[in-house]
Amino acid sequence: MHLSSRPGQAYATIADALKDAAATGDTLLLGEGDYDEALVLTTSIVIRPAEEGEKVVIRSQSDQPVLACSGVNIFVENLQLQQSFAGGAVDCVVVTQGALHLNNVSITSKMGSGIFASGATSSVSALSCSVSNVGKYGCFVIDGATIDVNDSMIEGCKGAGVVARGTGSQITGGKCTVKNNGGNSAEVYDGGHASLTDCHFF
Repeated sequence: MHLSSRPGQAYATIADALKDAAATGDTLLLGEGDYDEALVLTTSIVIRPAEEGEKVVIRSQSDQPVLACSGVNIFVENLQLQQSFAGGAVDCVVVTQGALHLNNVSITSKMGSGIFASGATSSVSALSCSVSNVGKYGCFVIDGATIDVNDSMIEGCKGAGVVARGTGSQITGGKCTVKNNGGNSAEVYDGGHASLTDCHFF
C-alpha cells in the first residue's frame, strides 16, 4: 500500500490506509512529507518511507501517542515520530501488547516519555534509533515489559534516560550513548533489571 501526504491521493490519512490493510503482514509505504495524526496499530504491519532517503514525519498534536501498539509484530523503519501536545504528559510510542520493532527511528515528546511499554506480553526492539528532547524518560518499561536498545542515542530527556520498574521489566542492549539527561542515565527499581554493554553514559 502506498500513501502520499499530497492532496488527491487514494487515502487521506495513514489511519484510512490502515483500515484497508490486510489482517497481517501488509507493508505501508509513506510518501515524503508530514502526517499529523495519532495511529493505533493492532495488526502485524510494516511502515516505512516509499523511497530510501525520503523524510517522513508523523506528528501527534493531540493527547494521544503517535503510535499506540498492540499488534503481534509491528515494524517501523526510517521515520521521525513527534509528540507535540503541550497540555500534559503524553508518551510518543506506547506498547501494551505484542512486539514493536524500531529501526532508524527518531522519537521526541514534548511532555511525555519517548517509548513506554507495559505488561509481560509487551516488547520493543530499537536499532539505530534516537530518543531525544522528551519531557519525561527516554525509555520506560513497567510490569514485566522488555526493551532491547542497540546502537542508539538517548539524550536530552528531562527525566532518566532508561527506566525499568517492576518484576520482570528489563532493559537490555549495547553500544548506546545516554547523555545530557535530567535524571540518572539508567534507573531500576521494584524488581526491574537493566543490562547495557559497551554503552557511554554521561
